[in-house]
Amino acid sequence: MVRKKKETYYQRWLEKHKQVRFYLKKEEYDFLERLASKHNLTVKDFILRFVQDLKKAVEGERKVGFEEAVNLFINDPKILRTCEGCVSRR
Repeated sequence: MVRKKKETYYQRWLEKHKQVRFYLKKEEYDFLERLASKHNLTVKDFILRFVQDLKKAVEGERKVGFEEAVNLFINDPKILRTCEGCVSRR
């Protein structure tokens, strides 16, 4: 019988959190550092906050875009015939 090692908290945490690593030119890093310091954040926290804000913006844009499309269709159902993107998908 093969014994399975007990999974540690750190191993479970690593499964749910992916590492991202990238390299910047010194000027680019200095730019990020200046922006972060203006908000009293570290570069890491600044980037994480930026990603969270970007996610909110994209999700909000999808919702707004969908609602606008529905309202356009309700007001003018013929809009599908004139929409170039809609016609090309048929």
